[in-house]
Amino acid sequence: MMRRVAVPIGRYFITGLIVLGLLSINGGGSSAAEAPDASERPIIIIDPGHGGHDTGAQGPGGSLEKNITLKFAGALQEILQPAYQVQLTRTGDYGMSLKKRASKANHQGGMLFISIHSGGFMRAGLAGWSVYYFNPNDGGAGSAVSNDGLDRPAGRSMNWRRVQAKFTQTSQALAQTITDHLRRFSDIGRVQSAGTPLLLLEGINMPAVIIETGYLSNPSCEGRLNDSDFLAAAAQCLRDGIDAFFQENLNLE
Repeated sequence: MMRRVAVPIGRYFITGLIVLGLLSINGGGSSAAEAPDASERPIIIIDPGHGGHDTGAQGPGGSLEKNITLKFAGALQEILQPAYQVQLTRTGDYGMSLKKRASKANHQGGMLFISIHSGGFMRAGLAGWSVYYFNPNDGGAGSAVSNDGLDRPAGRSMNWRRVQAKFTQTSQALAQTITDHLRRFSDIGRVQSAGTPLLLLEGINMPAVIIETGYLSNPSCEGRLNDSDFLAAAAQCLRDGIDAFFQENLNLE
C-alpha cells in the first residue's frame, strides 16, 4: 500500500513531477542530455560527518570515520546525479560545527538532508546500519551519533529552535523508506530505523536523517566500507529509497 504523508504542497508537488518525469525516462534511468536544467532539479544535501581534527571512529585497520563518510558521500553524490542537485556540507578534510552544517544546509535550499556517519564500539563484532530521524520524545541514539556530539540535549545552542519539528512525520517516512531499501542489500546486514532528539537534525529546515553506515570497530565492516563497489551498491539502495520517497510521500491533493 502506498504511504501518504502530509507535507508542504508547493515545492514537493513540483519536485514530485520532476522526479517522476526523470524516473520515466529510459525505464527509470536518466541521461544528462534529457535531464532538466540544474535549477529545476531537487536539491539534496549530503553531510559527511566529522573532518579535520575530528577524526571520528577508527577501525582496527586504521580507517578513520572522517574519510569513510567523505568517500561514501562522494559515491552517493555520483549516483544521485543528474536527477538531483547534490550539495555536500564539506568537500575536504576540515572540521565543521553542527551549527555551521545546519546553516549551510538550510541556506542551500535543500529538499532532503542526509548526514553520513560510521560508529565505533568496544565490541568489535557489533554490526548493522541505523537510520535516525528527529523525535524529541524518543531516547538517545547509537555510537555513531554520540561520538560526534550530535546527541546533546536538543535546543541548547542551535540557531533554529526545533524547526525540524514540522518535518517529524515526513522525516520518519524518509527514514523508513531508506531503511526498507537498504534491507534489500544483503551485504549490509541488519538495518534499523529510530527516532531520537539529535541536536543536528533539530536545526534542519527540511526532511532529514542521519545514517550510521555500520561500525568501523568491526573488521568486516571496515573492509566493506573501504570497498568502492560496496559503497556504490549501498549508494544505489539509498538512491532507490530517495526516489521512492518522492513518489510515495507527496501530498498531491
